[in-house]
Amino acid sequence: MKLTELTIRPARSYLALGPDNPLKAVVKLSSEESTVECVLSDETMRRMLDLCAEEIAANAQRNVSEFVAAVTAIEAGNSAALISADHKSAGEA
Repeated sequence: MKLTELTIRPARSYLALGPDNPLKAVVKLSSEESTVECVLSDETMRRMLDLCAEEIAANAQRNVSEFVAAVTAIEAGNSAALISADHKSAGEA
C-alpha cells in the first residue's frame, strides 16, 4: 500500500471552522486491490502538524517572497516600458 492522500479540513465543509466543527485529518492508502481511508485521531493530527509546521511555514515564506519578486519584476518592466515610451514621444515632439 502507498499513501495516496492526506487531507486536513473542517469536519463539515458547509460550516465555519470552530469548536463545533473541528479540523479532521483523513489519510487514504491505496494498493492495486483496494483503497482504505482512515480518519486520524486529533492527537495524531496535532503531532503531524507539529512535525511539519516549521517546514510548511518556511515553504509559505519562500512562496510569498517569490511572488513579491515576480510582481516587482513585472512592475519594474512596466515602468521601464513607460519611460522608454515617454522618451520616444518626447523625441518626436
